[in-house]
Amino acid sequence: RIMLDEFKRGLEVTTGKIESPRVETPEGEGSGSMWLKLMEPSDFFHRFKHFISIHIIAPNDEDLHTWSGFVESKMRHFVRALDRLDNVTAFPWPKPFKSKMVEGAEHLDTFFVGMKIDVVKSNMRVAVDISKAVNPFHQKLKSPDNGIWKEGMEILFHHIRPAMLPDLVFPEGVNPYAKKLRKKQSKKEKKKRKKQKKKEKKQRKKQQSKKDKQQKTTKVNSSSDEDDGDGDGDDDDDGEQKDEVVDKADADGDP
Repeated sequence: RIMLDEFKRGLEVTTGKIESPRVETPEGEGSGSMWLKLMEPSDFFHRFKHFISIHIIAPNDEDLHTWSGFVESKMRHFVRALDRLDNVTAFPWPKPFKSKMVEGAEHLDTFFVGMKIDVVKSNMRVAVDISKAVNPFHQKLKSPDNGIWKEGMEILFHHIRPAMLPDLVFPEGVNPYAKKLRKKQSKKEKKKRKKQKKKEKKQRKKQQSKKDKQQKTTKVNSSSDEDDGDGDGDDDDDGEQKDEVVDKADADGDP
C-alpha cells in the first residue's frame, strides 16, 4: 500500500499534476524540475502527529548488528498488527537511526513508525491501545526459540509526538516542533508562576489580617485587665477602713 502511494505520487510529479519549481538547466528551462521535486527529502517526520519509537539495545556493536537486523526483518509483522487496530494506519521508516534517546544505552538503534489515526468527527478524541500490537511482537522477539535473543539485548517501545523526535531525523538537523513545544511550555510555566504568586500574595494578606486581629484582641484584653486591677484596690481600702472601725469599737467596749 505504501509503495503504491509513492508510485502514484511519483507519477503525479513526472506528469505535471504536482507543480514543480522552474529551474534553469543546460538543456533549457524546466527540463530538470520534475526530478528535483521527485528527489526532495522525504516529509515523513512532518507527516504524522503520532509515532512509535522502537529502541534496539545490545551490550556491544556485534550483538547490536545481529539484534537490530533481526528486529528489522520482523518489522513488517508489527506494522500489520498496528494496521489491524481500529482507526490506525501505520507507516514504517525503513532504516534505523543511531540515536541517543535512551539514557545509559551506548549501543542503540532506533526505528520509527508513523501512525495516522482516523477520526470520524473532528471534535471527537479517539483512544488507541497500541499494547495489543506491541506485547505479542515484543514476546515473539525475545523468545529463546528464535535463536537470536540473549541476555543484554533489549527492545523498548514508546508512543511519542513530533516535538519529542530527535533532531537527527530531520533533513535540516533541527526539530522545528521542539521549539514550539518549549515556547508553549514556557508560556504555561509563566502562567503557573503568576498563579502561584497570586496565591502566595493572598495567603500573606490572610495571615496579616489574622495577625492584626490577634493584636487587636490582645490589646482589648490588656485594657480589661487594667480596669479590673483598679477595682481590686478600692475593695482593699474599704476592708482596711472596716477593720479600723471594728478595732475602735472593741477599744471603746473594754471595761
